[in-house]
Order: sequence, then C-alpha cells, then structure tokens
Amino acid sequence: MQQISPIKERIMQYLGLKDITKYKFYQESGITRGVLDKESGISEDNTAKFIAYAKDVNLMWLMTGHGEMLKQKEDVFLTAKNGDKNGDISDPKPNIQISEGKISGESHGMTGIDDKKKG
Repeated sequence: MQQISPIKERIMQYLGLKDITKYKFYQESGITRGVLDKESGISEDNTAKFIAYAKDVNLMWLMTGHGEMLKQKEDVFLTAKNGDKNGDISDPKPNIQISEGKISGESHGMTGIDDKKKG
C-alpha cells in the first residue's frame, strides 16, 4: 500500500498553518477535489498550481522538507521586485547612479531612464 507523498504532506501542513480548508484550497487553486487525500504522488501540474497559489511557500521546504516553510519577507519582496519565480537572486543590489538629476543603471533587466527616451 502506497503512502501519501511527502510533498502532499507539506501542502497539508501549509494549509493547516494558514487555516485554509481543503474545500477552499481546491476552489481557489484549481486543483481537482480529492487530490490531497489520494495515497499517491502529486503531478507536476498540481505542484505548479500549488506554487502559484501559495506564493509565500519556500520551494526548498516544499520539495525537500529542509528550511523554513515560508519565505522570509525579504525573499518575497525580492522575488516580486525582480520577477524571479525561483527565488534565485544572483545580484540583489542594482547598479544605479544618480547624477545631475538623472538616474541611470541596470539590474535584472532594468534600463536607465535615458535609454527609454532614445527608443
């Protein structure tokens, strides 16, 4: 007999922490009702739906059980600011210069204001 997957167990822990019922979770996430109760693994599609639903979940914790369940507030901010869905911020400090009232520089796709005037 197969046991419930560790990822499903962690999803249920997350829902418990957030005081979210399975019914509400299924409605809001788009995951088919009953998926969490089945004694099997979880599909890649359903895992992706959960990650989209639970934007504050720490992916390392979800996949391995290591680390904190929730991202730190700084991680959530940097993820949203830089558009990086995996939380991998290689250069969190932008290279920005302010001179004579003009801002220029770049980081993670940011272009200087002067660049926008040219195009």
